[in-house]
Amino acid sequence: MENFEYIKNNLFRYEFISNLVNDKIFDHQKNMSTTYHSAKILLENNSKEIFSCNDIKSNKIMSRRTNNEGNIILEMKEINFFQSYFDNIISFEIINKENIKQYFELYSNLLKENGTLILLVPNKEKMIIKNEINFDKNEIVKEISLKFKINEIYSQRFLEKENKKIENKLGIIREKSAKIIKKIDKNEKLYRRIFQKNMKKINSFKQNIEKIPNDDFIPKKFDKNKQSLFLLFICKKI
Repeated sequence: MENFEYIKNNLFRYEFISNLVNDKIFDHQKNMSTTYHSAKILLENNSKEIFSCNDIKSNKIMSRRTNNEGNIILEMKEINFFQSYFDNIISFEIINKENIKQYFELYSNLLKENGTLILLVPNKEKMIIKNEINFDKNEIVKEISLKFKINEIYSQRFLEKENKKIENKLGIIREKSAKIIKKIDKNEKLYRRIFQKNMKKINSFKQNIEKIPNDDFIPKKFDKNKQSLFLLFICKKI
């Protein structure tokens, strides 16, 4: 979901958690293009310094804080120096079946005693395309409980499955059509006859996403009778 919908999802998540975190934060997210905006949201509340990265193997981490003039200062630091350093860790859509044990061990080492982990994963029961980043609730709860105590569970995006089906199908249409055009469409006849038509459908879907009420992007307390696209966990280090 690397598009405007992903960005909107993320912005509402950070707005929601901004009052739940403070002081020093490790923001572990897959899309580094959104780290400035997420850091700005957190710094405008109770946070003092935001450290962001998407690849712990590099041992490099971006640090953002505000100076006396209110400007955001960016520095690069070594992640190895931050054992038991962070008050909070934010982990949105970066955990998967292969790295979960490694990352939970890392989070536990980086957090101070009684530090907070805020974890978000796609809900396996609601996602049409199945992949390694999707978890069902019982599965992820079991993994979390090995290192953390779950205080609260929230849900985000109460959309019908049919909307997700449409999004996935249109994405597949666009990808396949583009490959065909590159190979055989010398005079753009295929583009006008097939691809252009499907692009109108894709644009229509984007307009529908933009019309989704903002309230649907705000996380709400988990209700087992209302399955959502995402599950958000507020956890404490044990």
